[in-house]
Amino acid sequence: MQRSSYKLPLIALVFLSICVLIYSTWSSNTKVLSSQGNQHNQNTQSSYYHLLLPASEASAGLCKTIFSAAVLGYPTPRLLNWQRKFEDEHLIFGGSHIAKIEGVLGFLRQLEPQHDDELVSIVDGYDVWFQLRPEVVISRYNEINKRANYRIRSRLGMKDAEENNVKQTVVFSAQKKCWPASPDDAACFAVPQSELAADIYGPQTDHDIDDEKNPFAKMRQRYLNSGTVIGPVGDVRAIFERAAEKALVSTNFGSDQGIFAEIFGEQEYQRELIRAQNLSRLQRIFLALKRVTVGLSELDDVTSPHPTHHGMNPATPGGRNYEFHIGLDYGGELSQPTVFSENDLAWLKHKDINDIRDKSTMAGMEGKVRVKGLPGDVAASTPPFWASDVASAANLPTSQTWEDMAVYTNLWTGTTPVAIHHNAHHDGLKARIQTFWNETWYFPHLRELLHASARDIRAPVAVLENSGVQHEWWDPTDERGGARVEIGSLPGDWIGWQDMCGTTEITDEVFRDGKGAWNDPIVFLSWDHGVAEEQVARWRESHKSSMNT
Repeated sequence: MQRSSYKLPLIALVFLSICVLIYSTWSSNTKVLSSQGNQHNQNTQSSYYHLLLPASEASAGLCKTIFSAAVLGYPTPRLLNWQRKFEDEHLIFGGSHIAKIEGVLGFLRQLEPQHDDELVSIVDGYDVWFQLRPEVVISRYNEINKRANYRIRSRLGMKDAEENNVKQTVVFSAQKKCWPASPDDAACFAVPQSELAADIYGPQTDHDIDDEKNPFAKMRQRYLNSGTVIGPVGDVRAIFERAAEKALVSTNFGSDQGIFAEIFGEQEYQRELIRAQNLSRLQRIFLALKRVTVGLSELDDVTSPHPTHHGMNPATPGGRNYEFHIGLDYGGELSQPTVFSENDLAWLKHKDINDIRDKSTMAGMEGKVRVKGLPGDVAASTPPFWASDVASAANLPTSQTWEDMAVYTNLWTGTTPVAIHHNAHHDGLKARIQTFWNETWYFPHLRELLHASARDIRAPVAVLENSGVQHEWWDPTDERGGARVEIGSLPGDWIGWQDMCGTTEITDEVFRDGKGAWNDPIVFLSWDHGVAEEQVARWRESHKSSMNT
């Protein structure tokens, strides 16, 4: 009896606090964080990190993408083209690929020049799952660019690279087949060889293995895949401006990937032209001898006349510049497309050596084991079940480490990607979006992790240190437990997880725990007073039984 006497005052106090919050004055203006450091540490730099998801409607696939990002602490996503219909019978896919370009560009154009150095990730909204922390993706992104810029300077020379502003800042995913372009397009023949070892798949590397289902199984990842991209806002905006320009010329291009691959191919053609025009006399003699004695590969001489290649207009002084600072994630460190790599990966716990060995053998690796333990950047990242909210952490296995987690890992490269792009499709493999979901490390604790995410404190999504300077990456949105919807002006509309992912059909697939629909915990009320009142009404309804006790 004494216990019940405390319950009603406590509930009344909570409800009163919510009501006060509703009618408080909230500022919705986005503030640019200082890039000159802050008061507590003059060696700290701060920037925003944006996460963009092209998605027109709610589905279990979209909610899996959003929830996987939420439990790992990624920025609150911004949904592009939300509730837009794609029904133009004159366009392939109803025009959705053109809309993807337009949607991303529309948002990036809203960001003024002072935002140009901020980081932005663009991820397909329906079939990409995150599995590692934001600090891992940012540190790997930096390392990929560092290696690429070294290769660029080695191939072009320091002077020519600097004079022509040739560098890499934007990273797209990579895949094994050039698609949808033809082998005679610059998108295919002009791009560099893969960064992966020339014998990564043994003697059959880069050869058609005469497999009817997947003749590209032993090809190295070399060609652009547009499922994920990351880079500075300014440079990514320039790429999408060029893509929109191309889309106006040919609206029935089949895929946004075709346009981005074309931009990449033109860039690489121009880079080779710059190299060819600036060869020393000794280098020209060497290449002439090589052409006579052993011939030249397409990579070595992509700008020479060819009987079938579709040429492009060479860059001339004062003419169009094709340099967009694009490069590829050859090793699948940031995101691994599963198309043409259907059997390269497996769910592994890195501490289980026997399982790694067995699955490597099953993959045809002939006793070779390339997964050599948990990657150092993963081990050093925030633990999987860390939570700032003490109450949420009490229900999570916080003692478990990344070595205890099953993560999707490439057996041939030894790489554990930050994100998995489930775009494999032959023989019904697209069904892995359903069958693999419960293999993810967070799935058994998804509700608890989402509650913890919704209650998370305002803090950087990633903190990295380089040469004594600490760089903090912040979410540009204050709210938790939902997404921002792009409406053509900042900050955009707010949609909570309950409105987006709360149907029985979606929650039965996403949670699979028999606990019913997802209900948003009220920890952050909407800026919109009307929406906030609806949130309170829902809270009262879901807590009606306890309030009547």
